[in-house]
Parts: sequence; structure tokens; C-alpha cells
Amino acid sequence: MHPKNPYKDNPPDFQYLAKKFPEFRAYCTLDIGGKVHLNFEDPDAVRVLAQTLLREDFDLDVELPSNSLIPRVPQRLNYILWIDDLLKYNGFNENVIGIDIGTGASCIYPLLGAKLYGWHFFATDVDKESIRVAEINVEKNFLSEHILVLPTDGKHALQDVIRYCGSVPVTFCMCNPPFFLLEESSKKFIPDESGVLKNLCGLTVDSTRNGPRSVTVAKEHELAIEGGEVAFVSKIIEESVALQKAVRIYTSMVGKKASMVQLKKKLSRLTNVNYTVSTLSQGRTQRWVLAWSFDPTIQLTTPENKEEPRLTLKPKKKRKEGRQPKPLIKWFKEIASTVKINCENVDIDLLSCDSPANILALAREKRKATTEICLESPKKFRPDFYDQAILARFGEGDGRDSLSNAGNFSSVETFPRENTKFADVSIQTYLPVPTNPASQLRFHVYPQPGDQEALSLKLISGPKYVLNRIHGFYEGLLEDIDE
Repeated sequence: MHPKNPYKDNPPDFQYLAKKFPEFRAYCTLDIGGKVHLNFEDPDAVRVLAQTLLREDFDLDVELPSNSLIPRVPQRLNYILWIDDLLKYNGFNENVIGIDIGTGASCIYPLLGAKLYGWHFFATDVDKESIRVAEINVEKNFLSEHILVLPTDGKHALQDVIRYCGSVPVTFCMCNPPFFLLEESSKKFIPDESGVLKNLCGLTVDSTRNGPRSVTVAKEHELAIEGGEVAFVSKIIEESVALQKAVRIYTSMVGKKASMVQLKKKLSRLTNVNYTVSTLSQGRTQRWVLAWSFDPTIQLTTPENKEEPRLTLKPKKKRKEGRQPKPLIKWFKEIASTVKINCENVDIDLLSCDSPANILALAREKRKATTEICLESPKKFRPDFYDQAILARFGEGDGRDSLSNAGNFSSVETFPRENTKFADVSIQTYLPVPTNPASQLRFHVYPQPGDQEALSLKLISGPKYVLNRIHGFYEGLLEDIDE
């Protein structure tokens, strides 16, 4: 869950809500211990919970029809908070205009965005009833100056809205697409007499594994579409190619990891586009957000919403009495210089480090090569003759990518000895590595708060598994730190 999400550390207090809201209390039960419970398999109970949270925490009075998708408030809020991070990171603090594709009857994203941050929205949908209820929700919350609800035909998710906007710059678009294929929805959901779809809680229809714990009720177009979410989001990507910078940042929620792989592959084929993927978690539910932009000034690689992993380095041996420990920061920096980890003192007790992502592989190869070169022969070897010259070439180029310390070029020189038939031979060479630059790893190193005899390693950017390897590499050297 997003760090700024108020539900992260303070889940809804059902007992408090039941006392304050009679309509919510009607769906609550009390156990022997006095704890209040809600039946999440009852669609009416889940609907009233969403309305109660919106009223209590955001001062929003929202109508939720019994045949429409019920928004999970904490999950919807995660998406809004994530977009806010992205906008603030790029300096969009005022006159923010967004497009919500498929806003639904609740109009939940525009209502939250307008209420929390004063954003302006074009909220679109293909369903006439959803449009009608969304307009009611906007008006009853006095947000008509911030939100305009627009009907669309479904053929163009963005182009018609952009045409309506004219010269008004659109900051971002967002979308919570139908996740399922049509054939999937028939297995996961059962229609009632009116055609409204409802899932089965506890067990899934086609397997014995645990299914969702909370009920979902929705119209078919809210849950499924021909081609599923991949087809829906692909359509937005195709429109974005034509619109380019008319929308500064394009985003969409994605419900399946397999879908994200396909969509990333689609974006990777485009030119002049940068994109990023983030994960949003809510309980047992995990969603992904895909963002892309054709504007080179837009930075999509914002600091991650969740707390970055910190690894700890601490000597296991107790220090001998009266012996001063070697400063860990200094020790870390000394070791780093031997394995091509660049360290810079940002502060007296803070190192900013960067290195190629394959740094430990380079270090291992270098140590192996040095060990083999320096091995002493078990017996003195006396050759029958001495060559006056040797040709050695192990690579081509200037050798700047060398794995060895031998030099940055290949050369062989002979130096004849006076009054003797022997000569000294000097060989310099290098071992080439792949020309493709390795992805960079960046991390900070600093004394652990409250324990000056331990170091913390915090990932800034790059592969996490490489930081874990560096941590393991240093842990193996900790025993010798005081020797």
C-alpha cells in the first residue's frame, strides 16, 4: 500500500463507524468478545462500507447503484496517490487536467483527485446509466467546476476527448480497464436475473484454490472485454502514438502480470517513448500501473513509493577490550576501490556508491586471473632454449574495458641483456569484456541509526539482487576487519 495511504497503518475502525453511521451498523455483527464484523460476501454490506469510508474520510457523498462495480476505496486511493507522486516529481503542481477512461457510476477517481488535490477531470464512459449516476455524484459533491462527465462510443478512448479539449493541455490520463477476457468472466462470475455479474467467494468456479474473500458485483462491460485488458490498454497505446504530447503522461492500471509483459513489449517497439511499471498492493490483491510518455522532459523513474530495502553490515565478533574499531565507512570505501565500486562522500557519514550491475563478476574474474598468474611453480623449470620474442594478442581495441591490471593494450617488447644470449621479454595485454554497458547500480552507505558499529546499505536504483550480492561479499570480509 502507498506510504501516504491513510489506511496503511490505520485500517477502518468498524466499531467507530457502526456507532456513527446507522446505515453501516445495519450490516454489522457483534461477536462474543465485542468485536464488530462485516460480511464481505454480502454486496450490500460492501457497498455501504465504500459509501461510509468516502463520507467519513473524504467528505464525499457517493451514490453506488446495486448493479455497478463497487470501488474498493483504499485500492482506488493508491492509484491517485501514485499519480500525485509522479506529477509532483515532474513539477505539475497547478492547473492539472486528467482524463479518466471508463469512470463508472461512482466516478471515484475524479472525485478523489478533485477533492484531495483540486485536479480537473474529463470523466468518460460508454454506459448511459453510469454517465447519469456519475453526473449526479459530481453535482451533489459540488465539484461540477472540476469534473466534466462525457459519454463516448468506445471506439476512441482518448481522441474524442482531446478533440473536445481543443488547445487545453492534458496532464495525464488514467484507466482501470476491464481485466478479463469474455470467456474468463463466464467462469469467474455468475449472472443474476437482471444480467448483473457476481463472483463466488471462497472457492473459484473452475478450481479448488482459494477464491476472493470479498464479493464483486458489476455489469459485464466493467469486468470483461474481447481481448481482455491487453486489448483495451493496447488501444490506448495506439491512440497515444497519434496523440504524442497532447497528453503529457499516459497511465493505466493492469490486473495481471502476464498482461504487463505483453504491454511492455508493445511499448518497447515504439520510438521516442519512455515507460515505467510500478506495483500497487492492497491486502492479497496486487495490481500494476503502466505509465508512458512521448515527452523527453518527463521523468517516470520516481523514487519508489515503498520503503527501499536496507541491508545491514555488522561484525559478528565482539571487539577486544581496549581495542579501537576500524571505522566501518572507511573500511567499506577501501574495499570498494578494489572491486570498481565508486564511492563519494556526500556527507561525513554518508557514501554515495555506484557500479556496473555485473561488478562482482568482474571482481571474481580479476581475482581468478591474478591468482593463476601469481601461482608459484612447484619445481624450478629450466627450458632448453629462450625465445627472443613472443607475440601475444588476447583482444582488440584500446583495452579500457580490461579485466586485468596488465595494461590497456597488447604489446610485446624484448630487451637484450649485455654479454649474454638471453633477453628479457615484456608482455602487456588485456582481456576484453562485452561492449554493451552493464546497467548501473546506485546505493547509499551510512552508519545504522542507533548503532555506530553497523552499516546500512540502501538501494537507490538498479537491480536489487546485485545489492544483495555486494552485501554478501562484504559480510564475508567482516571477520577480518580488525586484523
